[in-house]
This record gives sequence, structure tokens and C-alpha cells, in this order.
Amino acid sequence: MQWLWLVDPDLQILEVYRPLDGHWLLERTWQNDDIVSAPPFDAISMNLSDLWLPQD
Repeated sequence: MQWLWLVDPDLQILEVYRPLDGHWLLERTWQNDDIVSAPPFDAISMNLSDLWLPQD
């Protein structure tokens, strides 16, 4: 596995990790309604808020 995405819908955060020397290195964090372009899908962009349920 070359990339790991951790999505936390409660905190509305996406963290992207890559392996380095036997450990996972945090590459970047996005939150709320950030525009995401992240490996391995960095050829496209998405609005992170599309993943979250609407707020009441």
C-alpha cells in the first residue's frame, strides 16, 4: 500500500499518509470544506464537504 487516507466525519478531517522507513508519515491534513487534491488521486480535486452529512 502506497497511501493511507484516514477520514474522520465527526471532526470533518482527512489525513493522508505515506510509508517511510517502516512508519506512516503524515503528508497533509484537510478539514471542513477544503478543496482536496491528494495522492493517489491528485489528478482530480474534490470539495471535502461533499463527504459530510449536512449540519442541522
